[in-house]
Amino acid sequence: MTSRGAGGAESPPSRGLLGNPGFLRFLIARAQSHLGSAMTTATVPLIAAVWLRATPGEVALLVSASFSCLTAGRTVTALVAERTGMRVRAMITIDAALAVTVGAIPVLAATGILTMGRLTVLTALSALLAGAYGSFSGPFMFDLIAPDQVTKANSAISFIGSAAGIAGPGLAGVLIQLLSMPLVLVADASSYLISIALTLPFRGRGASRPRDGGPDVSPVGGVRGFLVVFGRGSRTFVLSGGVVSLVNGMALALLPVYAIRELGLPANVYAGVLGVGAVGGLLGAVAAPFLESRFGRGQGAALSGALALGALCALPAARPGWGAAAGCLAYELVGSFGGAVYVVLMMSSVASSVPRRALARSIASAALVLDLGTAVGAAAGGFVAGFTGVRGALTAGLLAGATVIAALCAPPFLRR
Repeated sequence: MTSRGAGGAESPPSRGLLGNPGFLRFLIARAQSHLGSAMTTATVPLIAAVWLRATPGEVALLVSASFSCLTAGRTVTALVAERTGMRVRAMITIDAALAVTVGAIPVLAATGILTMGRLTVLTALSALLAGAYGSFSGPFMFDLIAPDQVTKANSAISFIGSAAGIAGPGLAGVLIQLLSMPLVLVADASSYLISIALTLPFRGRGASRPRDGGPDVSPVGGVRGFLVVFGRGSRTFVLSGGVVSLVNGMALALLPVYAIRELGLPANVYAGVLGVGAVGGLLGAVAAPFLESRFGRGQGAALSGALALGALCALPAARPGWGAAAGCLAYELVGSFGGAVYVVLMMSSVASSVPRRALARSIASAALVLDLGTAVGAAAGGFVAGFTGVRGALTAGLLAGATVIAALCAPPFLRR
């Protein structure tokens, strides 16, 4: 028999993710697409810096425009993504558009008319489309699974994202040795065509109307849907996640300077530390369902949030020499582990607590809180470091973040 998801919508029977061919097809589509995107993310800045000889300001604009458009695309299309009947059609259409925009870069390069301006526009447009795709694919995943499989499904998605983040840049590096840089993007463009082929069998899925009604598309109702995530069921998770992202944003901005200039870590060693540290994210994605079953979602999130913040202690305590590598590695491993677990549990809380008619907007709002936290933290880290030094800024961020999280979530988490 079927079970009821958030808001009373029918969900597939609980039979385990490995016994769910629809979810497995969706997961394969996302895995190969994530890998292609990771290759592109690593290659595009190199095309700008090496192939087009861009200035640092032009590269910064490229990265900033991509990040901004990704967030904007996900947020703006979230309201439309509440219409369950159009999700599959939208996903297929966006995949086709992404194949064109990403594929246009090597075509322009081959014809000798690729410029920095065109690369920036195409990259920003691709990011906008990728954000829009996430608005549709995130809620659609929950149409494929039973309510009791939410955390395991989020864990699987997190795992493939982390794995792609590790494998993609390495694979791109290998292909760059064999091909010209722009041709590496052909792999990403092809991944969108494969995604279309894997998504086509889903046509007709998710067309049923949730029992709690359709989305309110009026101006007031549409905005209100983005605020549902701050209701009682998920507010503590989302706000605490924003604080963790803010503190880690500070570390993200300051770590390269701190590790290389103050701790004297060689650049190649630092790069290796980042690569090994990313394994923590993989382990966190795998561990999230276990921690939820062992401690409960609330206490599991409290534990993982404490790990994500506490990992920052390793940085101010690090000293030049072997201690530098050990401190940075401890931060990357433990921090990425705790962060991955927290995001999985936070998104599971959102999916389980909000009505289906506001699911896409709630996912977009939760992701926006994390993105803004990272952006604000990065800016704040640079500002504070100007007064206290990098070590002082990292310490201040850790203490401030721990204080705010303790005030926000200790009683709610311990009750859940």
